[in-house]
Amino acid sequence: MLPVSYHVDVNTFSQTISNKYLMNSYKLYWFAGILEEVKSGNNKISFKRIVSRMVARSWYSLLKYKLHFGFQDRLYVLAQYVQQISCLKDTASESAILQFIENSNDRMLDKYIRHFYTFVPYRFISPFYYDEIKGIQEKDKNVLLGQLSKSKTKFYCIEDERIELIEEWFDYLYTNQTIIEGWLNLRLITFLQRRNPHVPAISAKLYPPRHRNLKNATRFWAVVQKEIGIYNIYTGDNIKDNDYSLDHFIPWSFVMHDSLWNLIPVSRSINSMKSDRIPKLSKYLENFCDIQYSAFNTALNIGLSKKNIEDYLFLSAVELKKDFPKEIFVKSLHEIIKLLHQLAMNQGFQVWENHY
Repeated sequence: MLPVSYHVDVNTFSQTISNKYLMNSYKLYWFAGILEEVKSGNNKISFKRIVSRMVARSWYSLLKYKLHFGFQDRLYVLAQYVQQISCLKDTASESAILQFIENSNDRMLDKYIRHFYTFVPYRFISPFYYDEIKGIQEKDKNVLLGQLSKSKTKFYCIEDERIELIEEWFDYLYTNQTIIEGWLNLRLITFLQRRNPHVPAISAKLYPPRHRNLKNATRFWAVVQKEIGIYNIYTGDNIKDNDYSLDHFIPWSFVMHDSLWNLIPVSRSINSMKSDRIPKLSKYLENFCDIQYSAFNTALNIGLSKKNIEDYLFLSAVELKKDFPKEIFVKSLHEIIKLLHQLAMNQGFQVWENHY
């Protein structure tokens, strides 16, 4: 719900990114770019700066989390091209992305960026001029909207490939930026969930990851390692106490959680090599489930607090009791891992196996 105002037309503004009329992501990220500039105190913003913001804001969602925006959505093409010519990682900072785009003289990049100048700046404000453009042919609407934005400015004025927000709207957006950003994020989540219906944790995939806490998982696996020892499922070697890290069997960037049933100790070098790829199930799943069951059963037999292992309750058939049947545990884990593996593969996560 947007804050009420007696100075600006909030009801019409709410229609600018109404999910009912969104065919692609452009208007959502166009406004996200404007809002970021407003938060920095800017009311005169070039088209290029806004499009640069669109890339930076969507970077993690597209390249790290591999969300789909739709087959006709060219924001992915733009972000992918920026990464290709810049060699920026999929974890690049917003400032690094903006700096590269703003300073680049690459002609193809400029062509990709200018694609967004054609319709988005004009169609974004079209709800404010519903009566004026009603019945006008599509090919003539942009010219008319550009003219109307100057003569009857209701949100921003368009001139020389830049926008200038009117004072009342700048004040409204700046004053209510936190609430408005929450409203925008809800629209983004709805849009992305429709296009990624089987992907978990969409709401967590709008931004770079915040602080994560692996303390419980680290303690759990340290206890298990001390009790029974663990081997590296990707190499067959025994895990060394001073040389291992926790690997998300199904990548964290897909599941977005640190639950025990998806974590397993591996050597640091292997964890780095595997990165955000999904393991080849025919080669590793059986051993993964075997170690998971041994760890689960060991924790119960030595009296580790059930609070510390309650993550396993996610495996619907599993009970937190000693000597729980292995076949039931493995069957439940198999089903979940196979489902997540297929969904991650559908999203574009690459399959990996150790060849060394």
